[in-house]
Amino acid sequence: MAFEDTFRVADLKSRPERMARIRTEVGATPDQLLHVTEYLHPRIEEVADSLPGPWGRRVLEWPWLRVLVGRFVGHGRKVATHTILGYLQFWLLARGRNWRRKTPRFAREQAAIEAWLEQVRTVAPNNPALAVELARCQALVRGYGDTLARGHGAYERILAHASDLAGVADAAATVARLREAALADEQGTRLGEVLVTLERKPRTVTA
Repeated sequence: MAFEDTFRVADLKSRPERMARIRTEVGATPDQLLHVTEYLHPRIEEVADSLPGPWGRRVLEWPWLRVLVGRFVGHGRKVATHTILGYLQFWLLARGRNWRRKTPRFAREQAAIEAWLEQVRTVAPNNPALAVELARCQALVRGYGDTLARGHGAYERILAHASDLAGVADAAATVARLREAALADEQGTRLGEVLVTLERKPRTVTA
């Protein structure tokens, strides 16, 4: 029950051991200079989610502010982390974890976690196998940016479908099938096809 945000990513990218690992991977010798450039394309939502609650909400709710932020991040950025200035950008962003609990992202993730746990707790007494499969669906929510958005979308579609499976004989197997389809295709095409197939399939309800 954890998530990666911009603070976490910045922390990972600014760790000394990461630079040492990159030097090893590219085969750089101790006397060679190593230039590392990070290519970033943050979404407006990610910028808003990195700000304290009121400011983050304003970025999304105020059109003029959304446009202004979009102009700043819309074309992407290149950060040379081998330079002092580039490294400091990531180092300072990583320090933002001190206000993580005040961000819109934290509030949203906590609400999603509580809803997920409540759904698992609700079905567990009558269908432990289904509860296990619902718990495993959290694996769909991973990464950041577009990957995270697609994962969230698949996760929500599966949980919404699972809410209609109470008393269905193969409920656990159905959720497992949906999760595997979502993991196999990040674009969501396979998941959509399986959902359509399941909607046409007659359901066997247990007593």
